[in-house]
Amino acid sequence: MCAKKLNDTDIMNLLIDTALKNGATAADCVLSRSRGVSLTRRLGKDENIERYEDFDTGLRVFVGNKIASVSTNESSESSIKDVACRAVEMAKIAPEDQFSLIADQETLQEFPINKNLSIDSYDDNEPNIDVIRKVLKVLLKM
Repeated sequence: MCAKKLNDTDIMNLLIDTALKNGATAADCVLSRSRGVSLTRRLGKDENIERYEDFDTGLRVFVGNKIASVSTNESSESSIKDVACRAVEMAKIAPEDQFSLIADQETLQEFPINKNLSIDSYDDNEPNIDVIRKVLKVLLKM
């Protein structure tokens, strides 16, 4: 039986829901994906070409005014739940911090979130090794 592949929204919801179910009073998270190509040249010739894809997610949990943060690059459901539970346990033993909090409903009503605001940091340009070679050639002549 194959495990269901979680999409980014599922991962973020699972992190926060698991943290709240395990005693967090509030939580937020961030998710990042990146990819790239690396070209190593030696003596004017390609020596190594690498392609990478990275995934990372971070979770911040609050238990009252106690806070903990964790991150992982695992994306399985069981790993996500384990990380969220670990974060709550860490927050429970953390010292209180009167300045650490997530905005309450009253504050959000006074300073509403602009839900139409979108910060698009996604770049769908696929790295092209031929362009990288040309750029390297120019740079190495400098």
